[in-house]
Amino acid sequence: MGGLSHKSEYSSMSLRVRLLSTMKTVAITVGEDIIVRNILQTEFLALFLDYARKENWKVIFIVSEKTEMVVRSHARHANVIVYRRDNPSKIENIIMTLARSAIDTHTNLWSKMRSYKRGDSSYVATVLKRIHTALLGDFSWYKRLLRFLIERLPSDRRAHELFDQYNPDIFVPLSLTSYDFDVPLAREAEKRKIPILGMVRSWDNLSSHGLLHIVPDVFFLQNAFLKEMALLHQALDERKVPIHIVGLPHYDAYMRPRAIPREKLCTLLGLDSSKKIILYGAMGSFLFKHEHDMPRILDRVIEHTRLSETAQVLYRAHPKFILKDEFATLPNVILSTPTSYTAKEHEYTSEDVLISTIVHADVVITCGSTFAIDAIILGRPVICISFDGEQTADYWESAARFYDLYTHYEAFIETSKTPVAKNEKELAQMILNGIKRGNCDRQTREAVIRRFAPWYEGGSAKRLADSLRKEILKIS
Repeated sequence: MGGLSHKSEYSSMSLRVRLLSTMKTVAITVGEDIIVRNILQTEFLALFLDYARKENWKVIFIVSEKTEMVVRSHARHANVIVYRRDNPSKIENIIMTLARSAIDTHTNLWSKMRSYKRGDSSYVATVLKRIHTALLGDFSWYKRLLRFLIERLPSDRRAHELFDQYNPDIFVPLSLTSYDFDVPLAREAEKRKIPILGMVRSWDNLSSHGLLHIVPDVFFLQNAFLKEMALLHQALDERKVPIHIVGLPHYDAYMRPRAIPREKLCTLLGLDSSKKIILYGAMGSFLFKHEHDMPRILDRVIEHTRLSETAQVLYRAHPKFILKDEFATLPNVILSTPTSYTAKEHEYTSEDVLISTIVHADVVITCGSTFAIDAIILGRPVICISFDGEQTADYWESAARFYDLYTHYEAFIETSKTPVAKNEKELAQMILNGIKRGNCDRQTREAVIRRFAPWYEGGSAKRLADSLRKEILKIS
């Protein structure tokens, strides 16, 4: 009996050694709370971790201080490690500066001029950057040269230590334009010849954030517009770098919105359920300098259009740019102030409240924000703002520049034909027209979904999980 027991124990140990030797380690970055909302707080996480369990993978989530708690609460699994990456170092040198100016887009021009206007860049430096972009920003050979040099920069010390400690077999950066968090890790993976399966976090990233420093071995993109920008501005060759359009898992919830009943939503947010809801989706004063004037303007518009008896404005502030309490006294405007992309609002998630406010809105207003796409997906009529509140702004910081110098938003307006209000009077008339129309027209909605939110029928979370699994299994 003793011999049999010893033999059985030996076989069990041998099996564990073999399993450990074949276990793949997959490192995934989650540095920003918007990634938690868009990807991890969807069906993706449960699906991917189930695949990890079945395939015997070890998964390391590399998190930041602001994402650690929510990732730990969602990623409880035997083979999961949550590693917090503190204070990632910033590597700033001439090559990085050249890379930021190495794509010739309208947004790149605006970004340089904004830095100059805000005193962050001198006149001479701004002119030189623009000359550099004009001369070299359209040449693929130059972009490849910059990447060659970036890949050979010294390793980030913390990234080097992390890879030494965990020795991942596959690296999955979810935000390849996060130059402080994801990119140093991606450079380390590139140096070690570790396969990179990468994404960018938002639809503007490949036209707004300069040259992509590291090209992944496989690129997963949210929509067709990002693929357009990758091929046009990022010197990517699809024959060498497979590009998969997988959709955005966050939008799966828009397919079957868990809308809070209108009466309950109105009670939660302090709205009058008998009145129509005019929803303003804020983008924040960092980008729209005088957005803090909009509550007063919308209050006046309600009065001048004689809608005060039948309509009200719900002003949904950006989570990172909360308005002062003084605006809460406006008679026709109610403030909604989410604290983050991922926090609970009352007993509901921030996403449930966001979707419900759009579903129950009669008209949606915004300025240069993704909020417009969200609203059109859910069939609501949208108006965009192109004037600067109650003050005059320099053109480079004005609302108007979103429609001339924001490459991704120019594409959205071109596709959606969304009306753009140039003054208060136009805004008032467009609100009346939107309330009368009631819904976004079917052709507009289909065109926007096709270019910016594919796979709207749902299943983006599963598509991303399945695609990652397929690519990981290819790696020996």
